[in-house]
Amino acid sequence: MAVATLGGFTSCQDDIDAPEFSPEGPVATWKANTTIFDLKREFWDDATNYATKIGTKDDGSHYIVAGRVITTDEPGNVFKSITIQDETAALTFSVNTYNLFLNYRIGQEIVVDLTGLNIGKYNGLQQIGEPKWYEQGSAWEVSFMSPQLFYTHVQPNGLPEADKVIVHNLTSISDIPAGADGLCAWQSQLVHFNNVTFVPQTNTETGEIVTTFGIYKENFNQKVNVDGTELTMRTSGYSDFFNKQMPTEPCDLTCLLSYYGSAWQLTLIDYADITNIGNPTLPSGTEENPWTVDDAIARIQAGETPAGWTRGYIVGTVAPEVQNVTSSADIEWGAQATLANTVVIAPEADCNDIARCMVIALPQNSTMREYVALKNHPENLGKQLDVYGTLDRYIGTYGITGNNGTSSEFKLEGVDVPDDPTPGGSIPDGDGTQAKPYNPTQIVAMGTGMDLAGQWVSGYIVGWVDGSKQGFADETNTFFTAPATSATNVLLASAPGVTDYKQCCVVNLPSKSEARAAINLMDNPGNLGKMLTLEGRINKYFAMPGVRDPANFTISGEGGGTPTPPAGNDLWSASFKSSDEGFTFDIISKADELSYVWMYDSAYGYLKASAFIGQSYASDAWAVSPVLDMTAATGITISFDHVVNKFPSLDVAKRQCSFGVREVGGQWQTLPITGWTNNDAWKPFASSGDIDLSAFAGKKVQIGFHYTSEDGASGTWEVNNVVIKGSGTITVQ
Repeated sequence: MAVATLGGFTSCQDDIDAPEFSPEGPVATWKANTTIFDLKREFWDDATNYATKIGTKDDGSHYIVAGRVITTDEPGNVFKSITIQDETAALTFSVNTYNLFLNYRIGQEIVVDLTGLNIGKYNGLQQIGEPKWYEQGSAWEVSFMSPQLFYTHVQPNGLPEADKVIVHNLTSISDIPAGADGLCAWQSQLVHFNNVTFVPQTNTETGEIVTTFGIYKENFNQKVNVDGTELTMRTSGYSDFFNKQMPTEPCDLTCLLSYYGSAWQLTLIDYADITNIGNPTLPSGTEENPWTVDDAIARIQAGETPAGWTRGYIVGTVAPEVQNVTSSADIEWGAQATLANTVVIAPEADCNDIARCMVIALPQNSTMREYVALKNHPENLGKQLDVYGTLDRYIGTYGITGNNGTSSEFKLEGVDVPDDPTPGGSIPDGDGTQAKPYNPTQIVAMGTGMDLAGQWVSGYIVGWVDGSKQGFADETNTFFTAPATSATNVLLASAPGVTDYKQCCVVNLPSKSEARAAINLMDNPGNLGKMLTLEGRINKYFAMPGVRDPANFTISGEGGGTPTPPAGNDLWSASFKSSDEGFTFDIISKADELSYVWMYDSAYGYLKASAFIGQSYASDAWAVSPVLDMTAATGITISFDHVVNKFPSLDVAKRQCSFGVREVGGQWQTLPITGWTNNDAWKPFASSGDIDLSAFAGKKVQIGFHYTSEDGASGTWEVNNVVIKGSGTITVQ
């Protein structure tokens, strides 16, 4: 085979495998038959180091991929390697030569016959190269192949087209899916981050802070803060920018997403890939750069449900007795509002088309209702409102959910909203000593970059983080009730009753430790609301300010939080054994192909929701109980048995199935379900866990099971044995 260069105008013309040439550049004679992702996934091994020779396919054909070059070694920081990408993934080749850029420019498509080459890992990074024995690890790894071997397996195709290189925009490293699929898809990709900050590191030999990218003739690791997470950026002391000063102000960054050991690592290809120094592009959905209402609606229409900030203009209120908004007639447009429980925002102040608007609930007794509701403040009509929450469908239309109405979750044009008073007695500031411990507010203010051992902290135990599905904390996996389903941690706040994870620090409870046994809320639900004082190391945990490795601790107090009340008598139940128990089905939307979303299955005795008939269809529907008069009930909890199956994943099931309660005439409030099945069988059913209903004691309410689905993504949810326990009585109306 010929050695093909970028120009490609000289080669052994007698070689029948040589690419054909034209004024448009070389034309490869090989054709790709495998995507880069499929190749990487097929030969993936979880080991940190390994080497495997690529043979032929089952039909005897070679493995052939095609991709565009996305790296250049000209600036000197990409060392003896070249990376290509297609639409599915990227692949790095380790080649023992310099100046690869002379033959393979960025944007050059090359076709590679991989049969006969070796694929494996070099300390966690999957790549193509030659096997090398790693003595220290007692394993084979993939390192440099000879340039001659590389050239004979490569054919360039066409001229370089840099504009066809794909740069993936990432907000956070946590956006990358976990597991082998995520690693195969994202290792070696070209990525772009907005609003990053370089964090200079210390030269361990001299003790000096290094403010340049690197050190002459050495490899040096600097840090880059990306959305609160510090990532290593390795820079060669032979690069042409090692001695340049790193930016001291936030900026935007394009780089290669590499991997080392068990962690993501960044490689700066060229200094020119740092842009907008001092004026970074702010990610959309942030407080500084909120989504517009149009942007937010487009995301909901695309099936996305991200959390963030949205900006709109106040134009109205949902009309009385409207439980599902279906048209503009369901809105009281203008300043005259009958109710104070919602507000409608639009992209322009004169808009009155509900299809372009979003509904926001104003929680009862909240600061947001007090300051925003048009019923109380008609002068707010047309004002700009910024709101934090999760984008989702709400009461039949586009909305923002998950907002508690605190002062930190909204901004109203022209109004100085005071901070919410801290519930209960707050803890005074301290200095980290045993005599004057830090409070959680101080820990939160320190951010995630601290690492201070031997510090004392004191705070109220208010909740916990469920880390079973993701390694970071947000509003979806922080809970403020007990018992917990995880014993690994607790959340501390400066006052009891706090229900905003952003006001908390998280305490790590190591496995088999005395601290875990005594503190965790799974085994000790009565600790919720109690004061915890401990000595530990202030350090990031679950990507939030945390305290690790508690060495000394005390727990005091009576528990001033809101623990789940102990189970009492059965006050009301619905078994569905012989009837539908008075439940009705509120169909917000469904495809014409579906004859039902919810149904009462009399053969088996349960409520059933599904949106699959040959394929999955989009739907949105509630199964709603009759009105339950709980004016004479106290200490109440609810539980039910349920099973989810056939969803694309358990995460999808948890997103598409939820439980809610509403006061008569009010808005649905979603309450967390802690117990789930594995989404892989019809039996056995799982208990939801006891769900606290104490906030609804003394009220008339309805309970509801909310099922949603999307085109191409649905499953089946079955519910039975619904039981409310407590003291007193409940009557059905």
